[in-house]
Amino acid sequence: MRAARVLLARLHLSLHLLLQRSPGLVLAIDAVLLLAVMGYALMEGAWTAFWMAVVGPYLLLGLPLLSDAIALERRAGCLDLALSSPGGSHYFERRAAALGASALVQGALVVILARILLQEFLVAPALLRTVVVIGFLLAVVLFWATRLATAGAIAVASVATAALFLPWLVALPIHGGSYVELLETPRRLANAFVPDAVLLAAALLLYAYARRRLARPELLLRSGGWS
Repeated sequence: MRAARVLLARLHLSLHLLLQRSPGLVLAIDAVLLLAVMGYALMEGAWTAFWMAVVGPYLLLGLPLLSDAIALERRAGCLDLALSSPGGSHYFERRAAALGASALVQGALVVILARILLQEFLVAPALLRTVVVIGFLLAVVLFWATRLATAGAIAVASVATAALFLPWLVALPIHGGSYVELLETPRRLANAFVPDAVLLAAALLLYAYARRRLARPELLLRSGGWS
């Protein structure tokens, strides 16, 4: 219980630092986006709209918020203090993971709601794609946050990178039938999991480069750039 309370306290603090003084505004915008897209999906039975209810809020809100994850300490002049604190080498990953966990919970709820209200589909592939997409977007922001100094530049670079992978980000993880039929049909299996494989490989590569720089604080203490 104590470990759970400590974890929740850290998540709350990380989210508070990201949202700063406008948590109510961010939550209100998120709710409006979610309700609008889900409402359209339910009225039209549009699967594309349903999936955008999972990906869209994170693209429109999560990327700009996370782009300030390291730039915040740069502006405050305490980046060296954050990096030298106990556990400082994973300080920014924990902050990104807090927002990622919130997005994951919301995305999972949207998937389950769509499964109940729209029509039957295999839930596990949709949940897996939700995890992979959020992990990919986290890795994208961390990659650019370790290379660029300002939140605006990080946000633009992150959106541009996400745009390059848009075909896989918006690929619908909606598969009917049974799990046995999915696994027994190579073509269906490839169509189902190729986007996951592409996004996961890209996420691991981007995070590896970001971790390399996070492990070398002297690179982050510079003004930013491609060194």
